Amino acid sequence: MTGLVDRAEKRGMVARVRDQRDRRAARIELTEQGREIAYAAHRKVTEHVERLIGDIDPGDRERLERLVTGIITAPRPVPAARA
Repeated sequence: MTGLVDRAEKRGMVARVRDQRDRRAARIELTEQGREIAYAAHRKVTEHVERLIGDIDPGDRERLERLVTGIITAPRPVPAARA
């Protein structure tokens, strides 16, 4: 994870911010550039999904939304740590 954050930080997408409650910790925040990239990616994905499901009957669309939401929000077991 540290390597991913390091690379994103070098590219100006995130910044490490000291945690005021725990000096050992740092929070990772999106920079303005990072927010712009995240919003652009969200727009692209949303537009693509709309193209894929745009012609689906409204009732089927609602059912699909409920199913996908259930899949995404379902509790998952935490994988065991590797030795």
